[in-house]
Amino acid sequence: MSNAGGTAGAARGTSRRTVGILCAIGASLAWGFGSTTSDYVLSAGVGNDTFLVIELSIGFLVLLALGAIRGELSGFRHPGLLRASSTGIIEPWGAYTLGNVGIIFSSGAFVALVSSLNPVLIAILAAPYLGERVSRRAAILMVVSIIGVALVVGGAGAAGVWSGSVLWCGLSISWQARSADQMRLA
Repeated sequence: MSNAGGTAGAARGTSRRTVGILCAIGASLAWGFGSTTSDYVLSAGVGNDTFLVIELSIGFLVLLALGAIRGELSGFRHPGLLRASSTGIIEPWGAYTLGNVGIIFSSGAFVALVSSLNPVLIAILAAPYLGERVSRRAAILMVVSIIGVALVVGGAGAAGVWSGSVLWCGLSISWQARSADQMRLA
């Protein structure tokens, strides 16, 4: 696990672990809300590419403003920035494109289910990328989660759901490759 992140909360006496847990909860809420609203927007007829440009542009502007407020824009001169920015091909571009097309062919609930495999994929990719080892207990629990998702996906039956699931699996792999690569760069 990388400790290269900022010191958010340290000045207020909040532990890094607490900040990490709260951020993980916030990310989960954002993904859940984002999947639901994406499903709504895409089913209303907004084109995938148009939607991606809108959502990524808004995210870029918000992050740029936050960086300016916090005085962190000097990070754009970091020597490893070009290498780190190559992860943008994997995620957000690959992950969001595959994810939105997956939403078009499936449902928000299905998206949430397949996305629940993200921790498993992170652990699998962290081994070759970061040299991390998975405990026997974690490996058993990962197998159980894969079997659970496979049972639910297998019971879906609709062709559209299957094509959506393939795209969401691509999203998950894309997202996890980016996560592992960013951890390696940190």
